[in-house]
Amino acid sequence: MLPLPATAADLTPEWLTSAVEDAPGWELDRITSAAVEPLGGGDSLQGAVYRADVGVTREDGVIESSQLLIKMHDPEADTLLPLLVN
Repeated sequence: MLPLPATAADLTPEWLTSAVEDAPGWELDRITSAAVEPLGGGDSLQGAVYRADVGVTREDGVIESSQLLIKMHDPEADTLLPLLVN
């Protein structure tokens, strides 16, 4: 099982690739860059949601850009939160 990231700094291209590798359409792709930024601030729900602008190298070598929306895991809650692919 893929460990959940503790901070936004843990949202590396390698981690993101592992997180989406089983999602339809992503099986043979590799995320090669990621610029992660919070969508909100403070202690609200928005402060735990991040957008990652990613560079994706497709199986055929074509490089594309995409965005991922990430809800960070709340260590105080006993739940896993999904990674949404846009």
